[in-house]
Amino acid sequence: MKHLPKFIAFWGMLVVLTGFIPNTVWARAYIPGLFKVAGGKVQNVRKSPDAASEIVGTLALDRKSVEVVALSEDREWGLVNSDDLSIGWVSLQGLEQVAPDPVATDFERDLYCFGGEPFWTLVSIANGGITLSYEGETVEYKRSFAPLRAQNRGFGQQVMVAGAGKVEITGFLMPQQCRPLEGVFGFHFDLLRRSKGAPVLLSGCCTLGEM
Repeated sequence: MKHLPKFIAFWGMLVVLTGFIPNTVWARAYIPGLFKVAGGKVQNVRKSPDAASEIVGTLALDRKSVEVVALSEDREWGLVNSDDLSIGWVSLQGLEQVAPDPVATDFERDLYCFGGEPFWTLVSIANGGITLSYEGETVEYKRSFAPLRAQNRGFGQQVMVAGAGKVEITGFLMPQQCRPLEGVFGFHFDLLRRSKGAPVLLSGCCTLGEM
């Protein structure tokens, strides 16, 4: 505690000299990250990270699950999907981060994953529940062990293994932009499904914001 006054004085001087105020947006360890609309007003989604850029969509003032998948070079803007899934940039001054603290793996957050041809969806809940809908069948899986992050990739690839009877699924998650036709999402996801028949490899996207 004896160093607390010096710490407070240091931050006070930093604000005076630079105008810098600590913000959870900049403190975030990595993206993608989940945000909500703040300030009590609709936020414009712009074509480029510039207040003079063309407006391509909006975020409703009650929007609580906005996934920011990239930051502008000046870290003042975030790349998002608008309510009609138009891709564009929103000023971070109009957003508030929902959960700024990093996690051991992104499987510790709620993930909503999907892919096409064949169409499938997977919901992975932070408490460990996993539901896969594939070929007209919906099955709940239990994790075989805690998800892992590749130790030599920083915040890179992560893996999850789960089973249901004689069927096992392995999910490989990468925090990078994934762009299907309907928008831009924060994660690329590969899913290996093994059963009595031949294994099936599915590929798609995941988002932190519920679809």
